[in-house]
Amino acid sequence: MRVARFVLSLILISSPQLSSQQTTIVPQRDPQAVAILQQSFATMGGPNVGSISDTRTTVQAWTSQDTKAPPFSATIVTRDNSILRVDSQSPQGTISFAITDSSAASQEPGQPVEVHPRASFGAMVITHVPVLTLQSQMGNISATVKYVGLEQDGANAVHHIRMQQPLNPAAGLGNLDVPTEFFINSQTLLPTKLIYAIRAPSDLATVSLMQAEYTDYRTVDGILVPFTVRYSADGSFVSEQHVVTFDANVGVTDANFELR
Repeated sequence: MRVARFVLSLILISSPQLSSQQTTIVPQRDPQAVAILQQSFATMGGPNVGSISDTRTTVQAWTSQDTKAPPFSATIVTRDNSILRVDSQSPQGTISFAITDSSAASQEPGQPVEVHPRASFGAMVITHVPVLTLQSQMGNISATVKYVGLEQDGANAVHHIRMQQPLNPAAGLGNLDVPTEFFINSQTLLPTKLIYAIRAPSDLATVSLMQAEYTDYRTVDGILVPFTVRYSADGSFVSEQHVVTFDANVGVTDANFELR
C-alpha cells in the first residue's frame, strides 16, 4: 500500500482536460509572472531541454517520515514533457503506471493491466523534474497566469505565481480549474514548491491538493534537477524521494510505456 501511494503521488497530477471545446474566457497573463517563469526556466537549463528527448531517474523513496526506515526503489521514465512511466518495487512485486498522450494504465503484481481514462490525468504529467514541468505549462497560452506576490516560505523569500486552466462548463466543474501554485526562490530563481490539484478518475468533482517540495538541485546533462522531492496530499505526508541516478537520452521508445 505504501508503494502504491508513492506511485499515485507522481502520476495523479493536475486536472482533467475535460473537453477540447473549452470556454472562450480570454486568459489574463501577468507580464511579471510570465517573466519570472521564463527566468526560472532559463536558470534550470531551459535552453538545453530541447536536446533532451527522454529521461530515466532511479530513486529511493520513503512513505514514512523516518528516512532511517528501509526505503524502496523506483524507476521513473519520461519522454518529451508529457509522457511518464513509474515502476516501483514492493514486497509483492512491481507496481507500474504509464501515461502517454492518449492513454493511461496501471498494473499491480499478479493483476491484469487496468486502463484509466486519459482525460483524468490532465496536462501536467511530470512533477519530479521542474524544468520539464515549466516547459509543459509555459507553452499553454490558454492558461491564466497571475503574480500573487513576494512571500516568505520558511527561510526563503519566494515569488508566488498562480496558473489556472479553463474548463468546459458543460462538465459542471466551473469555468476555471483549481489553481496550480508555483513558488520560486527570489534569489536563486529555482522552484521550491509546487501545489496542484488531483481529481479522482471515478469522480472528477473529488479534488485533493498535492504539494511537491524541491531541494538539493544538481546539474545533470545540462539541466538542474532536484535530488530530493517531498510529496504531501491535503497537508499529510505521502512520500520523500532521493535521486540515485538521472540520465537523459537513454533511447526510450513507445514500447517502454506499454504495460503487459
